[in-house]
Amino acid sequence: MPNEEQNQPPSPVKYAVAQRIKTYRELRRITQETMAETLGVSQQTYSRIETGITELTLTKIHEIAQILKVMPEEIYALDSQYVKALLLPKFTIDSYRDNVEFEAYLTTIKRQETTINNLLQELQAVKDEKAALLEQVMEFKKLLIMCMNKIGEIKL
Repeated sequence: MPNEEQNQPPSPVKYAVAQRIKTYRELRRITQETMAETLGVSQQTYSRIETGITELTLTKIHEIAQILKVMPEEIYALDSQYVKALLLPKFTIDSYRDNVEFEAYLTTIKRQETTINNLLQELQAVKDEKAALLEQVMEFKKLLIMCMNKIGEIKL
């Protein structure tokens, strides 16, 4: 008996993320088979990732991003224009109900975009802190080398 989730269309966010993954894969000229093999899954399972059917964990998105040589946040970089472009062919906006659902999806996506932007700012702060620490280490290394040279110059 097929899984009930298989019969449901993916949410707009899942679909948009799946399309980003597919786009990056195609840009890198990597086959689905190669992606599946690298991820340790079947080609059929990988295909379900690109259609938005398979629920992706952050770990799996990170693995995919590494293979595609992009930052994980690039896979999640969803703006409302991008989502509208993806959704308009799949959803009709003829009725009030459809329009309300579409606006609800956009609101959810905007909230997620804000969360992602906040996380990106935190990540940048960590990167800046790491760079400052690395600079301090390099200065310490220079001082250490100078001291070692001075010690080598002293004759006992």
